[in-house]
Amino acid sequence: MRLSPYPMVTGAFIDRPNRFVCHARLDDGSVVRAHVPNTGRMRELLLPGAAVRLAHCPAPGRKTDYSLLTVRYQGVWVSVHAALANAVAFDYLSARDGTAVLKREVVRGDSRFDLAGEFDGTTGYYEVKSVNLVVERDGRRLACFPDAPTTRGCKHLRGLLELKAQGYACGVIFVTQREDCEGLIPNWDTDPEFAHLLAECVGEGLDVRALRCQVTEGEICVLDEIPVMVSLDKDKNKKI
Repeated sequence: MRLSPYPMVTGAFIDRPNRFVCHARLDDGSVVRAHVPNTGRMRELLLPGAAVRLAHCPAPGRKTDYSLLTVRYQGVWVSVHAALANAVAFDYLSARDGTAVLKREVVRGDSRFDLAGEFDGTTGYYEVKSVNLVVERDGRRLACFPDAPTTRGCKHLRGLLELKAQGYACGVIFVTQREDCEGLIPNWDTDPEFAHLLAECVGEGLDVRALRCQVTEGEICVLDEIPVMVSLDKDKNKKI
């Protein structure tokens, strides 16, 4: 899957004055202002001088002519385009046997779920989470979500648990937009409520899975599924 339909340029990260904007120095020496399509903290990624790729996408009404797409971190390209995770998950679920009538951004009650469709003949709803953070635990590199508290994410997990109890086929798909990880854990320190709800989702039999992706100069592709390691015991998660 292409990272963007727009031309891409390369440069170096300078700073991030707020959640939605960053500055970068392009290879030609010019400094540009770019939209950051991700509200996560990404403190370990967005370091001064880090190599970046941006989409050049000027349009009427836009406040910036560029959007930040990828960041180079320890030799690995990381996609920071959060909405891209939905497209990756859509294609992945669409290709599975038993999936039919898959739709995006479906409203159910007071929530809007990322994906909805028929799964092995049962109506169901999925929430998709974009993952950028990777941490090291006992010599293993593990994707970790979220990197900032997510009230919206907690609301969706509670909604999925309610729908599962009503007989719907529900699940959560974590799209790890980088390749340097071998499993996924919840971030108990940053958002213990989300971590607890995720453990409850696993316990109640929701389809919880994580996709490991490879990001190249202009594309992102799913490499494989990695295990989701979660427990109601916070200390057990920390020891993984």
